[in-house]
Amino acid sequence: ADIARGDRPIELLCFAGLPDPHRRLAVEARRAARRRLPAFGVALFDALALLIGEIATAQPLVLMLEDLHWADGLSARFLAFLGRRLRRLPVLVVGTMRPEEMLDAPILAQAVQELRSDGALAELVLGPLPQADGLRLAELLQPAGRDQSQRARIAAEIWTASAGCPFIIVESIR
Repeated sequence: ADIARGDRPIELLCFAGLPDPHRRLAVEARRAARRRLPAFGVALFDALALLIGEIATAQPLVLMLEDLHWADGLSARFLAFLGRRLRRLPVLVVGTMRPEEMLDAPILAQAVQELRSDGALAELVLGPLPQADGLRLAELLQPAGRDQSQRARIAAEIWTASAGCPFIIVESIR
């Protein structure tokens, strides 16, 4: 609630900016990964969960994870591990992924299913933009100097190619 009101800053997980006790935990996590012990995954997961938990006890924490469909297997497993460990802490993990890419990411699909089964996952499926909104976005992003008919024609072409995907609309204008 404090984050939503803007009363507290959102702390990003960045080793260089961590206070000393947190930096020590981050260094330990990296050491565990370098040692390549047989149980290094568990040790690394425990160290990272402890680090995130320590930060979250000081203030609420938001972790943004974009393009999860590109995550390696170990990262996908950590996501499920973290979801089971942080239930009582003020941590919000927000991840983005393309469902169509899940076919090529079976470990991530399994992690998502585990989180879903445990009730630790709230999903928000974003569909394409409605045509009117997509056309308006494409028109607004175009450089100045084009007349309205040219802007409308280009917007219509982009809308057709994008099928309402905002990313494609924005990248097409660039």
